[in-house]
Amino acid sequence: MSSTPPKFLDAPASRTCEAKEGLEEREASLAQHLMNTTEVRDRDFPKLRFILEEEGKPPASLDDDPHFAPFRNTVKLALSHLAGSDTGISPAAAELVAIFQYIQPRAEKHVKHGIATINVLKIIQHLTHDTPTIVVKDLTEETDKTCFSWGMVYKGSEESDKRNAIFIHGELAKALCDTLPDDDLDDRKISLKLLLLVTVLHEIPQALSKIFFSPDFVTPDLGGFPKDEKGNGESGLWFEHKYLGFQLQACWTNDDFEKPDRMWRIESLVAAYPYGGRYLIDLEDVKHMCESFSRSRVWTPDRESLTKYPHNENTHVCHICISPLDMNDEAEDEEDANADTMPENLFILDPVPCESALREQHMAAQRERQAGDYHTRAQ
Repeated sequence: MSSTPPKFLDAPASRTCEAKEGLEEREASLAQHLMNTTEVRDRDFPKLRFILEEEGKPPASLDDDPHFAPFRNTVKLALSHLAGSDTGISPAAAELVAIFQYIQPRAEKHVKHGIATINVLKIIQHLTHDTPTIVVKDLTEETDKTCFSWGMVYKGSEESDKRNAIFIHGELAKALCDTLPDDDLDDRKISLKLLLLVTVLHEIPQALSKIFFSPDFVTPDLGGFPKDEKGNGESGLWFEHKYLGFQLQACWTNDDFEKPDRMWRIESLVAAYPYGGRYLIDLEDVKHMCESFSRSRVWTPDRESLTKYPHNENTHVCHICISPLDMNDEAEDEEDANADTMPENLFILDPVPCESALREQHMAAQRERQAGDYHTRAQ
């Protein structure tokens, strides 16, 4: 392994002082969240399987491998959160239903069988009884070693036992389970844990699409829908935006990103908002977000309490759940956005803080900024 990485999230003093201004708001938001949510128990997923695929080796089961226990437990935490509480409360599944209801009438020509009614109960049933197989595999692009995906679903059209599978980048899975003799080991692991939790959330809509629509279904461009680099619809990105309020990104210095232990060298996690603007998520907020996966809804910090991320494209690189991020395409901040030019169906990217004390205030301000209630028009 290469030299010891710099201390995780060791922010400049000026940035730290600025972040402290929002500390009280975040603490109030977290307290309100705990009051408004219920605890989610760890569920059993009888069909859940974990497989390791490495070049030149036969697939190996990770179901009982003690070294990969942190990885398995984190994936199960994400799935348990999606399945919801024993009372049937699952805000995450409800958001998934809204996504599929938007896709369904617009995707009928892309499916090979009839589309059944999709509701929260069916999503929970499929999560618990038709759980996708989790495959750990190197997802680095063969032609570009700086390009990788955190996760993906099987995209082939031929028959395969991996059709109902979610692939997780091997670097992420292994780094979460490896050890590093370093005084901030736990800090590094908590950032990797959040990346894995969100990656599972990101991939689940695409995995369920293959169950609800067709085995080789790929979300098409639906207009106003986030797209990937190939022009396909990105239901996972939509889910991130709708459920978390932002898209999670990991940022490195260019030099650290080129090192073989780059997963240990992530400099910061960033919340990228749909209308533009990227903000640092400090370590305490990363911890709170991970802890809140054991509640019926994930807690996220309010945008107003975060510090703007001072990205420099000449020195840093950021990665999202699907591909490297081109910071040259950063949209203008929502405060400066021209509401008259916004597409009518932009409601699908409405970034509302989850279970926040400032939720209603944020929603009211947002509706005023957008100069029109896109939710009402879309319905």
